[in-house]
Amino acid sequence: MTDDRILHLHAGTEKTGTTAIQSALETQRKTLADRSILYPASLGAGPHMQLTAACLDFSLESPILQEFAIDSDEWHAYFVKCVSAALRTEIRTSGANQVIISDEHINVNLLTPQSLEQIGLICEIPTHRIFPVIYFRRQDRLLESIMSEILKCLALQFLDYEDPLSLVPATDDRYDYLRILRNFTAVFPTSNMRLRSYTNLPSFNVVTDFFETIGYPDHADIVQVDRKNASIPKALFRPLLSIGRSALEHDLAALREEWRLMVQAAAVAFPGQTYRLGAEDRAAFLSRYADDNAELARQFPQLAPELYFSSETGAGPETECPVSMRRIPEAVQPAISQNALHQLEFAIAQAGRGC
Repeated sequence: MTDDRILHLHAGTEKTGTTAIQSALETQRKTLADRSILYPASLGAGPHMQLTAACLDFSLESPILQEFAIDSDEWHAYFVKCVSAALRTEIRTSGANQVIISDEHINVNLLTPQSLEQIGLICEIPTHRIFPVIYFRRQDRLLESIMSEILKCLALQFLDYEDPLSLVPATDDRYDYLRILRNFTAVFPTSNMRLRSYTNLPSFNVVTDFFETIGYPDHADIVQVDRKNASIPKALFRPLLSIGRSALEHDLAALREEWRLMVQAAAVAFPGQTYRLGAEDRAAFLSRYADDNAELARQFPQLAPELYFSSETGAGPETECPVSMRRIPEAVQPAISQNALHQLEFAIAQAGRGC
């Protein structure tokens, strides 16, 4: 074991450019290795959910264990053994001085100091040599982005366009930044915490910021990747919601299977400002976190500009749909199969309210 080996633990939070960071890390894997930095192949391209799952106690109720079909203590113990052995072997044989782990699910699944401590034990790196990198965006921006993600996942039972705050009870652990940081600082030295603000400002590039944060010397030469998980433009939100409900109601299997590809193609074809909460909903939502954000800004002043003075602005939900549903099939045709395209046209006809 390299005595001075360190671990950069990129732990999200969710919807803060994690997909872009992980894509860049995967693309740069060999270049990183040449500089004695390991982005473990045994955990895949990212997110590194296997490690997060291995740090959990077994529970049939755990969504992340369900992702890996872990349904017994015995299977979980075997899973932990396999993940641990493969990762430890890769770290040891690499000879790398630095390791990068990236999983945005850590902060909402490893909810106790004991579970976070398992990361260091599995990686065989002491906690005082682990440097968490965590991005935060103002809670209302996170809620808006989560709404977009839910639409992209067709989990429409959670989505009410007219009452966006109804989503909060199902996702409330995502916005409790103070809890997240108390959990981390109970395990890792506060001086090790690399806390960053995430914004959608044109001047901000999360990939460049991440590599600067971990001290990568040639961050200017990092290969940038196209964003594949951007939020849905506001003008598409209502049309896609109507189409999605129609696809679910009529069990259109091909369209459901290719839904995310279709949404991504539509977002490219009809770019624009993303969905924003209305002023009243925003004020009501942010009031819940006013005290917590004040405490966060006191402890970590670098977060104050994003939590309080974010220059991201935007109008609330639109009253009309500028993009007609009827325009979407032609725009997305190159990205999806003919079967999915036919089902898309059927879903639009059944939705019946092109705007």
